Amino acid sequence: MDEYMNEELREKPNHAHYPICRGRLDAIGKNSLRIFFYTLIVGLIMGFFSVLCVPMHVIGWIPMIFNSEEISKGAFNVSFGFGFAQVLCCAALIVFAVLNLGKRKVFGLVLSLIYIVLTISSLLATLTGFDVITAIIGIMGIYYCRNALKDKRDYEQLSNTEGFPMFSVIVAEYDDQKEQQNYLHTKQGKDYFDKMSRQSTATAAVPVNISQSYAMPQNGLGDMPELNTAGISRSVASEGLFKPKSGKEGTISFSPLKLR
Repeated sequence: MDEYMNEELREKPNHAHYPICRGRLDAIGKNSLRIFFYTLIVGLIMGFFSVLCVPMHVIGWIPMIFNSEEISKGAFNVSFGFGFAQVLCCAALIVFAVLNLGKRKVFGLVLSLIYIVLTISSLLATLTGFDVITAIIGIMGIYYCRNALKDKRDYEQLSNTEGFPMFSVIVAEYDDQKEQQNYLHTKQGKDYFDKMSRQSTATAAVPVNISQSYAMPQNGLGDMPELNTAGISRSVASEGLFKPKSGKEGTISFSPLKLR
């Protein structure tokens, strides 16, 4: 990769570069689609005139090399073979546009160069009356391919950037979790797990000395004073509290009948 570097597309921690990289990649794809559809349309137009054996700049240069005698007799005094050769050259332009849709962004530069040469040759050299149309085709082609060089460089940078080609945070987090799980199955992961297990066991084996406090008293009542409950009659202990006014003690009698 050359020294060119788009600072906006540089990798950042925690996948922070994903949104702008995803947007730039989508923009490159849209530019490639525009170039393709434009080249497809003009390729069909020039192919139609090629069937009519109309010589044109750039796409007709290679056929002219092998049909120089026919061209010298007149622009329209060419054989069908000349027109067929021009049709193949038009098809080659469409193929370049298709390849530019994928990873081979260099074909966008090739198309840009072809449109530049087509414009210059149509304006400076007179071949037929169709030169005006080819000049317009060349100018519009330069417009659609104006970002071909930048798209190529940015695409090369993106292809070497972490997360390409999806730049999805969800997929990245899934991969990170998967790598963490797989780490436990490696030798380093098993050693780390055994080390932490030994430390946990050693910590649990250390006795803990709890000082004598009210939480664990020597007697059942702690440090509270003991009550002398011996020798106190029931009537005195509960006098005025549980003794009925009649002086009789009440009892609870249970009925022998069982209710369902």
